Formats: sequence, C-alpha cells, structure tokens
Amino acid sequence: MPQDEYYIVFDTNILYQSYSNYGDFTAFSFNSAFEKVVGFVEQLDIYEHITILIPDVVYEEMKRQKISAYNKKRRELLESIKKSKIPGFSYEMAEIDYDKYISDKIIKYQEELASGQVVVDKLPLPTEKRFTSIMNRAFLKKPPFLGAEKESDKGFKDALIWESLLEFKEIFPKSKLIFYCNDNGFCRELADEFQEIFNDQIFICKNENEIEEQLKKWAKIFDEYVYIPENLSEKEEECDFKPESLFAAPLEKKTDELVAQGSVSSFEDIKARFAAETGKVASEDDV
Repeated sequence: MPQDEYYIVFDTNILYQSYSNYGDFTAFSFNSAFEKVVGFVEQLDIYEHITILIPDVVYEEMKRQKISAYNKKRRELLESIKKSKIPGFSYEMAEIDYDKYISDKIIKYQEELASGQVVVDKLPLPTEKRFTSIMNRAFLKKPPFLGAEKESDKGFKDALIWESLLEFKEIFPKSKLIFYCNDNGFCRELADEFQEIFNDQIFICKNENEIEEQLKKWAKIFDEYVYIPENLSEKEEECDFKPESLFAAPLEKKTDELVAQGSVSSFEDIKARFAAETGKVASEDDV
C-alpha cells in the first residue's frame, strides 16, 4: 500500500451505472463521477499526495450489477427478435461465460488505472477480526444497517465497506480520509462513530462540490506557497515576487571589488558618479 497519508475512498453508490436505457457490456469502467475526482486531483497538482481507494466490495458489487443487467438485456433482445419475422434476416447470439468475460475486463481496467498519474489502489475486505463488529452492527441495526424503520438487514455490503475503512485507519493511524458517499441516511452517525473511535475526523462528502472544496483545503496543507487560491488578485500575486532580490548579491559583490581597487568608496559613490556623468539616476542594469 502506498505511503501517502491522504486518501479518497469511494462508495458503490457514487460509481453506480444504470443500464436501463443504454449499456456497453463489452468493457468495464467507472463513471464520470470518478473521472471528475481524478481531474480535481490532477488540476490541483496534488497527485503525489493523494491515493484513491476502491473497496473490493465495490468492484464485486459493480461486477454483479453488470452481469445482472447483461442477462436482462440479453433476454429482452432475444424475446424482441422472436416477436418479429423478417425476410432475409437471421440472428444468432453466442453463449459466453459473461462472468469470466467481465472479470477479465475488470483486471484490464485496473491495470489501466495503475498506469495513470493519480494512484488508484484497492481497499481490501475486512479481515476475520472484524467479524464480531459486523455481526453486532447487524443485530443492533447500527449504521449502515438501517432499512425501513431499522427492521431489515439491508446494508450488509455497506457495512463491509465501512468496516474495511475502519480497519484501514487502525493500520494507518496517521491517514486522513475522504469517504465519498451520497447516502444521507447514515453519514452523520458514521462520522460521529469515526471521531469517537480514533479522535480524528473523516470527511464524508456527498457530491462533487464538497469533494473539490475538501481537496482544495488539502492542497493548501501540502504546499501553502505553491497553491494559489483562485480569488487571489493580480496585485497580491505581484507582491509575492521581488525582482530586486535577484540583483542584490551581484551588485554588492561588484561594489566590494571596486572599493578594494580604490576606485570608489561605496555603492552610493558609484551612483553619484553615474548621475554626474549622464544626468540620470542609476539603475541595476546601468551599473
């Protein structure tokens, strides 16, 4: 695992893709929400400090969603073709192991992510030592086990992601985390739980604006001198640059040499001579 201390963890609901109207079943990739976050990191030039973590649960859940959508689309297409008889038209759909097919595509996509500028890694499933915590969470209907009036077991996969995140924090106690999750049902309670366990804050962001704002705050921490806020005026930017500092050392050295030769007594003497001969005040370029 990379040694960066700042991480962005994605929940499944952020990366979810709908296949109701259109679906590319020949490849696997994350949606535009993921690409926007990568874009923020690159634009702020903080990719050396940030690691994006995709939980194993997310990969598996998205894989199952795609397989289910593929099977549904395949059935709908075959049924639609059977309803019509068109002269000169024949159609045959080959049987393939789509589970293996899309699994290979996921591996290829992970390799593509690994070659990018922004580091993208996997957040492993929680280990067995978290089993008791997961069970207690389920029986006590603690977030993210909510459901209708806390009477269902909905939230098991969310619980796996959250327990993975808590275990990661235990292993890397200095890590700072953004959890990108738009499920408003339990965000506040999870943030309170995290604070109570680790005496540290987790930034749970529900939309791209919140993500961008938090990344800007981190950018200032990484390098407050390089990072320039967008609302900085031109006058303020100019004040940070003092060109005279570039000439100070050379002029001082030159003056010392002339004084040593007995030609002048000081730098002020040089400027006075120049003014007397030319009738104008000397500048660094003139000297």
